[in-house]
Amino acid sequence: MTADHAHTMIMNGYAERGNPILGLSKTKGKYSEDEFGKRYTTISYGNGPGAVKEGRADVTQQEATSVDYLQQSLIRLGSETHSGEDVTIFARGPKAWLFQGTVEQNYIFHVMNEALELTK
Repeated sequence: MTADHAHTMIMNGYAERGNPILGLSKTKGKYSEDEFGKRYTTISYGNGPGAVKEGRADVTQQEATSVDYLQQSLIRLGSETHSGEDVTIFARGPKAWLFQGTVEQNYIFHVMNEALELTK
């Protein structure tokens, strides 16, 4: 199984192994900081409801891991959108030959329908 599209999620910096995906980014045991000395989360989004109006907040670990926290984003939208990144797809079994090489995202939708025999 695979996604038929990607989203605008961004992995920030070089978080160490075991770093909480929804928390602040840490490298060598220390919180990672931007050029303004502000800590940043492991992930953020290119767009979505978490956009900032002015200067980026210096988020705490408690805020970043809160259930209600909105990951920071560059462009304010009511919700996050699809992106154009490639998605990985692997297949084995009947009709697996349909999933070979590099393909456009929209191809995956049609091939999944064909493989599941939903096109008839």
